[in-house]
Amino acid sequence: MNNIGIMQGRLIPPRGREHVQFNPYGQEISEEFEKISEIGLDYIEWIIPKATPNLFLDDFYSCEATQKLIKYFKVPINAVCLDYLMDMDLSKDENLIFAKKLLTWIANIAYRVDCGLLVIPIYVKNMDFPTIQALLSSVIENFHVRIAFEFLDANSFTGINFINDLNYPNGSNYYRIGCCFDIGNNYNRDVIKEMENYNNYNMLHHIHIKEKDSTGNSVPLGEGVFGGKYWKEIFTFLKSINYSGNFTLQVARGVEGEEVETIKEQIEFVRDLL
Repeated sequence: MNNIGIMQGRLIPPRGREHVQFNPYGQEISEEFEKISEIGLDYIEWIIPKATPNLFLDDFYSCEATQKLIKYFKVPINAVCLDYLMDMDLSKDENLIFAKKLLTWIANIAYRVDCGLLVIPIYVKNMDFPTIQALLSSVIENFHVRIAFEFLDANSFTGINFINDLNYPNGSNYYRIGCCFDIGNNYNRDVIKEMENYNNYNMLHHIHIKEKDSTGNSVPLGEGVFGGKYWKEIFTFLKSINYSGNFTLQVARGVEGEEVETIKEQIEFVRDLL
């Protein structure tokens, strides 16, 4: 049975924050863990946006605080999404040095809270092999994490070639580097064919679930360009390949203050497809 989790922040009211995605702060963190536990989701996917206070970026005391939340609410962190890397210009040496130091710290904390997957959203502009190789060097081996690239503007052929290059000539990273496939972000592609391509190379490691309309805005599952029928086809395909990875809900927000009700509806949508 696949685990279903949620992207951090989706169960917290915006409270004046404009963007769909943000990470909770202070008491909001434990508030969300409690809601996840009550709803019965399997895990939370932690997110690290840029220029935002984050427990993963503090000291080891904060790591202990995170461990206590996991233990008390019985809600594991199964993945960490490194949003801060999206808009960094890694061709600049100072940015690459900063990104590598931060990634090493995050991988260390992830290891300490038993999280084995780091999701890296990436644009084509940053898909320079020597740069990413330098970024990842030692992280996988030292902290026993897997890396899943979420390709934001590249098709599966480009993604597969990029991952193959990173798997090194001796294959030491084979199965350790793969793809986090965002279904909603690929609304203008043949989603099933794209996932099939990654699966053929054993690279389909993780899936983000969202739906978008024809203009690229997030909408409730089943109400966008896919509709209920195509979602059934998507999950029929995933069953046919025995996909055993996780599903993270990164779904549209509903009415403020009704986050729990909104997510419950989206959970049922997905569970009906499994």
